[in-house]
Amino acid sequence: MNKTAMRGLSCSLLLLAALAAQDFRATLNGTIVDTSGAVVPHARVQVKNIETGEIRLVETSGVGEFSAPFLPPGSYAATASAAGFKTVIRDSIILRQGQAFGISLVLEPGSVSDSVTVTGETPLLETETADRATVVDNIKMTQLPVAGRNPLFLAVMVAGVTFKGGAIRPFDNGSIDAWSVNGGFQGQSTFLLDGAMNSREGGGNVALVPEPEAIQEISIKTNAYDAQYGNTGSGIVSMSLKSGSNELHGSTY
Repeated sequence: MNKTAMRGLSCSLLLLAALAAQDFRATLNGTIVDTSGAVVPHARVQVKNIETGEIRLVETSGVGEFSAPFLPPGSYAATASAAGFKTVIRDSIILRQGQAFGISLVLEPGSVSDSVTVTGETPLLETETADRATVVDNIKMTQLPVAGRNPLFLAVMVAGVTFKGGAIRPFDNGSIDAWSVNGGFQGQSTFLLDGAMNSREGGGNVALVPEPEAIQEISIKTNAYDAQYGNTGSGIVSMSLKSGSNELHGSTY
């Protein structure tokens, strides 16, 4: 095989690997304007993960818009600055897995060394994408009683989701794929772990169920209108693992 053919084969394999997964990471979109409502181009925006301290730097376009993709689910703060304006900080931004979240920041005239902190509520209505999902966070997973320590069974808290499997036994994956979402076919839901398929080959069952303490959150999508989702006859159950923090901790049971 010549080098050109090998490169083509490598690119094809990479494309197939990308198509086989749905990105569980979130995106923060935004617009920067001044007090008159005019957009602020080329403003500097810093997006910081509160738990890990990871910082993403982006810049607004000529129409004052910015986008910070591929952000692990978690709590964030966005800081915007530009010459001739006070620095504005938007804290308490909670990003869920697969979510595209939009914000608007207003810069006031002044020194860049001065700062204004804005605390906003995360809206309940998703406006950036068409898919609809309910998120089960780690607090519910670790504090609610769960059969066999299997957090997937918390999906029954979501409207329209029913479990039609058999007996639930600790450390047994048998029949735990038997879900029906909004009347969809039993056993036809898609299970994802950090965006990758999480089904046993040939069996159609869930391949891996992590311990509840290791999971950041579970997103149960009751429809899949976003273009990145497919290959499902029912709903989508997507788990994301914790990415770590600056504190050392653990658990035992």
